[in-house]
Amino acid sequence: MDQASVTGESMPVDKVPGDKVFAGSVNGEGALEVSVTRLAKDSTLARVMKMVEEAQTQKSPTQQTVEKFESVFVPGGLMVTALVIVVPPLLGVPFQVSFVRAMTLLVAASPCALALGTPASILAGIAQAARNGVLVKGGAHLENLGRLKAIAFDKTGTLTHGRPEVTDVIALNSVTTNDQLLALAAAMESRSGHPLAQAVVRAAQAKRLARPAIGDVESLTGQGLRSRTDGEAVLIGNRKLMDESGVGISADAAKVAEQLQGDGKTLVLIALGEQLAGVIGLADTVRPEAKLTMAALKRIGVQETVMLTGDNARVAAAIAAKAGLTDVRADLMPEDKLTAIRDLVQKFGQVAMVGDGVNDAPALANATVGIAMGNNVHGEFWADSRNVREQGRAGSVNIHAHLVDDALNNIIEGVRQGCLVHVMLVQSHPNGFGINFYKFGEWVLRAACNGNCTAQSNIEVGEFLTRQG
Repeated sequence: MDQASVTGESMPVDKVPGDKVFAGSVNGEGALEVSVTRLAKDSTLARVMKMVEEAQTQKSPTQQTVEKFESVFVPGGLMVTALVIVVPPLLGVPFQVSFVRAMTLLVAASPCALALGTPASILAGIAQAARNGVLVKGGAHLENLGRLKAIAFDKTGTLTHGRPEVTDVIALNSVTTNDQLLALAAAMESRSGHPLAQAVVRAAQAKRLARPAIGDVESLTGQGLRSRTDGEAVLIGNRKLMDESGVGISADAAKVAEQLQGDGKTLVLIALGEQLAGVIGLADTVRPEAKLTMAALKRIGVQETVMLTGDNARVAAAIAAKAGLTDVRADLMPEDKLTAIRDLVQKFGQVAMVGDGVNDAPALANATVGIAMGNNVHGEFWADSRNVREQGRAGSVNIHAHLVDDALNNIIEGVRQGCLVHVMLVQSHPNGFGINFYKFGEWVLRAACNGNCTAQSNIEVGEFLTRQG
């Protein structure tokens, strides 16, 4: 069963009678009969959708702070303006003078410096990030990219290529070479549609190996394949097949197999007659840019890089070591990834999640910045079994940034641009508020002196900020 869409495991999982099957899993070869034990609303996919919807109704602390400020500042400014219009005429001031003062107050109190400085910085940052393959949905998300202290990564399809590849071919007898072993395995596996079989065939094709002639191939469900070549029986499959067929496995062969499994690789054993001829190791390989990306993120200021995966701990640890991550959490269901993201947010404050599958959807929605991998180019994405695809229906995941070229190292430029924009905004906000308070104070003094304040001074401030860039 291919259950990558739910657990993120890159390798298919064998199922035997009595095992539980996730809704959304894809059956491999052979017929499968399953019994429904829960309602559709109680399935894993339904729970994922519910968590995404709940996450999108929650507001970030920054958004809540801004809304609180706006709820006081805007009504307060309008009330003071109304008072300036109404009260002075009651004290004998001409209405025309009072009205001009009120309008000037309204203009002077408006955050013109921020309005000039903030959008220019944000637009420049978004444009530069887009040139480098990172589409950011808005200025707030770009700024958040620059404030990240931790980034969580999905494994399958994000840190890795998302499909198994042959990593080791080891002949265990003196008669067969590594290339001969791979060619023989490819000849048999070409009759199978299993993902591991396809990986073996691709490896042989890459080396342009000539496949030997073989007889009829018998598929043994859950174990492997059986055939004959040059009058000799050939078996290819797992350890269970070898044991049931009486194939002897020497101590040296067992040691090689144990070492490969310790590295998180899946084994395919090949036997000729009753002797083990060799072993092929397969794994979902790490993207070549992963380790350099983690090192660059650390230099920029990201303190923690974490892998969140549904794969087993042994495979996850091997991938994390090769990719250079600081932490790894394995055997996670979608709700477990959500809990992990919430823990990271509580610990670090600003956290990004990078993923591409439906099992990542709740975590993407709850992270400070949700970053999608893939070839889609819009802001609304649907978590599919392999990537996050654009859809316009309920349950879509509101992604904040998108790595267009499916290149992991593009995230470096996104974080770097976010850092630059954040620094510029941190500098411009105090300056903007200072200028506005200065102009407001100037208005008060002029109004107190001669009641002849105009909006010309405010326009001059805007022209000054424009020249300063």
